[in-house]
Amino acid sequence: METNAKKVLAALPDWDDFSKLAGEIKKLYVYRMKLENEIRALESENFKTVMSNSKYFVNGKAVSVSYYENAYKHTGLENNLLNLRGELSEVVALLEMNRSQFEIYRMMQELHKTLTYQEKNMV
Repeated sequence: METNAKKVLAALPDWDDFSKLAGEIKKLYVYRMKLENEIRALESENFKTVMSNSKYFVNGKAVSVSYYENAYKHTGLENNLLNLRGELSEVVALLEMNRSQFEIYRMMQELHKTLTYQEKNMV
């Protein structure tokens, strides 16, 4: 007779799956941090450019920080940040999906332990 614990055990991923998923999560974390750093570096470069290049001045003066944040911070100069921000959102979504899958695997393990314990005590 197949018990509930055996059914859960059959559905559990093996350790290689856990390890592979953990490795993928690590890669995504590193890639996310690299993208965030690249975005920050470009934001800094864009800020310096807007504040020092007369092409971006308004009435012959550098724009206010508030103006910069509303006009250039998100999109960048000539939209140079949009692709990076889009890529970052994809990475974050994938990272969250993988973290959720990992958590489901862990819950399945806990369920298996609980069912095994209960079945042993019922005999």
